[in-house]
Amino acid sequence: MNNLDKSTILDFSFNPKNVALYFENIIPLYHDVNYPFQSLSPNFLMDKERNDELIPDYFELFRTYYYSKAAAVFKDGNADLKLDNFINYVAQFIQKYHLQKIPIILMPLDELDSSSTNENIVLKLANLQLVDISNTSWEHILEFRKDEKAKTSLRKLILFFHKNYIGKSKTFIEDDLNNLLEDYKNSVKDWGFETKTSTISMLLSSKTLLGTIGATITSVFLNVPSIAVLTAGAGVSLEIGNITLHILKRKYELSKLRRNHPLSYIIDAQKNLKDKC
Repeated sequence: MNNLDKSTILDFSFNPKNVALYFENIIPLYHDVNYPFQSLSPNFLMDKERNDELIPDYFELFRTYYYSKAAAVFKDGNADLKLDNFINYVAQFIQKYHLQKIPIILMPLDELDSSSTNENIVLKLANLQLVDISNTSWEHILEFRKDEKAKTSLRKLILFFHKNYIGKSKTFIEDDLNNLLEDYKNSVKDWGFETKTSTISMLLSSKTLLGTIGATITSVFLNVPSIAVLTAGAGVSLEIGNITLHILKRKYELSKLRRNHPLSYIIDAQKNLKDKC
């Protein structure tokens, strides 16, 4: 019997990259030639005596899937029979390897069961298209999964779902999450405006700095490439130190805002994974 925990999923979503964001171990019930089985699938699927190739039973599952798919595409007269063969083989495979308690994710639905329980709430999370990683390489996705900060953020996100979305419809969850993400974006915009205006205010209130390095400080803060060599007395150095400390504090506040946000995992994924080929 396989020792698989709640981070394992049987995947029939045809969207493996999205599923990989939320589950540790994935057992696809279809074949994708680019899928990194050795990195994402449970060890029992790998044949140690055959250089970690997939076990024969798993290959057979893919074979029956291909026959069923080809029959449907080419309108084979035996399409229904081949589909039944595939479904029956999946059922046998699940029973043989004691996977009956492992949840299965299907293709995204317009509306998910509103009577969700703690055991399947993460399925709702994986069924939402919160991060567009269709063009992201598997290499970048696997690297993101390994990050300890990302793992902590994912646990926080799953806990947030448990507390807030059990029994809620997919439409409600999507609307609520989009509102939270929009609020976060607005908070970041407010942070940028407040930080810039407060820094400029400090600069303008300093008679020492106003006539000497105002342009330099402003350009550095606004991320304009600029290098300046300054000769200044102790008073100017102190003023520079105060403004630098102010900027560092503000940047820390932004980092804290992102780190403590319940959707920090989604926010970081959107920032780090989108269109990373």
